[in-house]
Amino acid sequence: MVTRRALLGAAAMLCAAGAADQNLIRTATKLSSTAGWSGFVLYNPSYHWLNSHELLFFREDPRHQGDWTLYRLDVKAHKEQKLTALSRLFHDSGSGLGDVRPSPDGKWLLWSGQFDGNPNWYIAKLDGTKEAHWLRRRVGGFASAIWNVELWSYSKWTPDSANIVESQFDFAEPNLIVSSWIRRVSSPAAEHALVPITVSALHFDPWPPEVVSSDRFLMLIPNNDGIDPWARTTVLLWRDGQTKPAVSVSDPMFPQGSDICACLLSPQRDRILWMVDDAPLNRILMDGDKMPQLIAGHPTQCQLWITSVNGGRKQLIGTIKYQSGKESEQYAHFGGFAWLPDGRSVSFIYYGDLYMVAVR
Repeated sequence: MVTRRALLGAAAMLCAAGAADQNLIRTATKLSSTAGWSGFVLYNPSYHWLNSHELLFFREDPRHQGDWTLYRLDVKAHKEQKLTALSRLFHDSGSGLGDVRPSPDGKWLLWSGQFDGNPNWYIAKLDGTKEAHWLRRRVGGFASAIWNVELWSYSKWTPDSANIVESQFDFAEPNLIVSSWIRRVSSPAAEHALVPITVSALHFDPWPPEVVSSDRFLMLIPNNDGIDPWARTTVLLWRDGQTKPAVSVSDPMFPQGSDICACLLSPQRDRILWMVDDAPLNRILMDGDKMPQLIAGHPTQCQLWITSVNGGRKQLIGTIKYQSGKESEQYAHFGGFAWLPDGRSVSFIYYGDLYMVAVR
């Protein structure tokens, strides 16, 4: 239950930050318009940084739904390049906008698609060469906290862009088993199984494992336990060969009266970007076997914060005040958060324009 104390704490946090005049738009730099970029319905356009000044975005053929063309945009030179060969591969694999991940060096693209009617992982150079694919694993018996769905595996790059790590969750009450496999980009047909990790007494769905190096991993559980009125982040760290991760809980982060709407780990795996607004929590209405429904929270403003993975100092990046006071504005006009590859800036989309703001 959200207590009056927690709600007052959330309001005090937001008001104090506003008093410092940390208007996000005034401190950010406008990089580009996103007109014509494609994204998910009701959300901002999808884009992915390739390096400090180039990004990847999509355009959908208005005559053929789901027919995507990939473009490379230089936000400094304001020049875009159509990636024709890569777009053809992307289209032929029947892929969508989800599960798309450029390599850290910006030379490769990883995405999910279909081959012979089966889910597959694909990789290719941005010029469309050196394409490879392999069967995507299916997760058995894992129930989401909101929907009982059959999930599929996740794949992430190692920081050196030399390997891809595929991970899946299996739920064996009261434990969660995290299994992973690693394959080299230079020889993707072969894979090496890593030692599974067992996580005990897990109350909330974790985020997919992040790859710190070829044998070190990190997993975040950005949630609260419903009892402590302060949101905390559980951080799991392990090295290949271990069977149980080291568990650490960050310092208190934000009052429960605030709503944590986004959480992104930095490319260096050392900081977390948070989007926090002042809407009430528990806006998911559960009614028996019916589909969950979202209850409007009517936030008035949103803040971007950065914290260390290990807790401690919090940095307020800035505040956005919603013009309409409606929750739908949060998704339609403010979003698209992303770290730049160097970890020194973050980007976001506001009313159709892409912005960047420096962070410490």
